[in-house]
Amino acid sequence: MPKQVKTIIRAFLSPHQTLEQVEKGNAIPVFTSGEGSYWRDEGYALIGEAEVTVPLMSRKDIRSGQLVAARSALAKVRAENQARENVALDHLRKLEAIEFTPS
Repeated sequence: MPKQVKTIIRAFLSPHQTLEQVEKGNAIPVFTSGEGSYWRDEGYALIGEAEVTVPLMSRKDIRSGQLVAARSALAKVRAENQARENVALDHLRKLEAIEFTPS
């Protein structure tokens, strides 16, 4: 038997949507497994909830997904660091370009 996770999922209607839009499939509510107080505080209305059973993927597939996420995070860090390095190099080049004239 495959391993699975059970949880309660709640659907909240945005203040910018109508229930009719959701019923017709023209809008998608916000789904959360949390209690929902954040969404209520933001003006969202609870429109339904259900217990959901999610079959877990194989350990191999999960590990593969973790590797993809880690590589993506690394690429983001490298890009951010490269941007900071470029700013520092630009500042250094500007300082080096200033002609020093002794008084």
